[in-house]
Amino acid sequence: MKTKSVLLYVFASLVMGLALMLSAGEAASHPVSPGSQALAQATTAPTTPGNGNGNGNGNGGGGDKITICHIPPGNTGNPQTITISRSAWKVDGKGEGGHGPGLHGGDYEGPCRTGTEAASAAGTMSAQTCSGWVLYHSDRTGNLNIFRLDLASGAAVDTLNVSKGKGSGVQDISPAHSSDGAFVAFSSNRDGHGEIYAGAADGSLQERMTNSKGDNVAPMFSPDDKSIAFESTRNGNRDIYMIDPSNKQETQLTDDKADDGNPYWSPDSAKILFQSHRDGFWQIYELTLNGKAVKRLSDGNSNDVNPQYSPDGKQIVFRSYPKTGSPTAVIYVMNADGSNRVAVSDSKGDALNPAWSPDNKLIAYQSNLKGAGDIFVYQLSDKATRQVTDSSTRSSAPTWTCDGSALVYTAVVTGRPQLFQTAALPIDAKPVKPSDATQLTSDNATNQNPENSPAVEDASYRSQHSGAQ
Repeated sequence: MKTKSVLLYVFASLVMGLALMLSAGEAASHPVSPGSQALAQATTAPTTPGNGNGNGNGNGGGGDKITICHIPPGNTGNPQTITISRSAWKVDGKGEGGHGPGLHGGDYEGPCRTGTEAASAAGTMSAQTCSGWVLYHSDRTGNLNIFRLDLASGAAVDTLNVSKGKGSGVQDISPAHSSDGAFVAFSSNRDGHGEIYAGAADGSLQERMTNSKGDNVAPMFSPDDKSIAFESTRNGNRDIYMIDPSNKQETQLTDDKADDGNPYWSPDSAKILFQSHRDGFWQIYELTLNGKAVKRLSDGNSNDVNPQYSPDGKQIVFRSYPKTGSPTAVIYVMNADGSNRVAVSDSKGDALNPAWSPDNKLIAYQSNLKGAGDIFVYQLSDKATRQVTDSSTRSSAPTWTCDGSALVYTAVVTGRPQLFQTAALPIDAKPVKPSDATQLTSDNATNQNPENSPAVEDASYRSQHSGAQ
């Protein structure tokens, strides 16, 4: 890896490894895909001022160079003018450096304008990146690792190992990707117990974030990518923490003697939902980071777990068990203030792993209502439900493609779980058989529990460790 790589904002280096110096003496803190770092080069050679169109006439800094303005996500008032090779600038996002309009925050051609103008440009260009891949769990290496599957590759076996855990009994679980799609946080027991790791989404680097005696699990990037929230047992019970990936500075957010778990960020990165047993049974709480005020949102009539904000932050989906200890959970949705609880799933089935669609209109989940397990979709506008998969095989753990056009899920075929993809709508469509869906993996490994949207995965840990106790 070359040492004069482009430096972008947010993580100082994903701690010593994931960002380099933009130029001598100038530090940066945005996560850059390490595969891009070696190719999207800054240069110390003087460039000719111009309009930045990169047409080889000197306006872009030379025939093989182009000047761009990079607007760091979460720090739009600090635009950085950098120079890269022309081949690194591609509108389709497939250039050598991965730079293009809106990529890595708010890149555009030409020297940066004023901070105010740059911030305005970022507002239209730096929305969360829609990644054309899903993360998933596979044991094809002999360990349970996190892999990345390019959805455009069809049924080809994907070999991009993102987490690269090695050793007897090692399990890497619970992937959660950053908003720009450049990094992945996950939990790994490779150190003898659960620790939070973060690595490049291209698998080139992995960095240990936490270092404690307890288990650290259930990570999730804040939408502004400045922090990772997670759950830890270092004090003998489950508490919520967050860590700044740029310096590994940890902040304990809850310290109740009872268990607090399953943190989930609000879209504005200002609040965190979590479930707590401080009332003697599970209830959903909301923590406001500014002042650390904690508010109970559940109504006290049932065990409520696995909370998840809608993409617009206006509603919350969660699972609810009767206080009697029934093993059957019902999916509910309520307003963000805890009002207007509405059941989404049929109480005759055990429902879990809910997932909001990116447009806030649909909730996907799994339920054993019709058999071993199927994927269902609930449409909030008319309260209609579709059974998406038929009951010929067990299907579970739905996630949305980030454009909201399809669901990716796990189905057991030929004795092993594999990944499949199918459309969620129309709402009145018949259930699909595995043969009618698109099979994404087909090797002899166990491939399961995908993650794309929401940007956090529940099936490998959160759902299994949150029952009505």
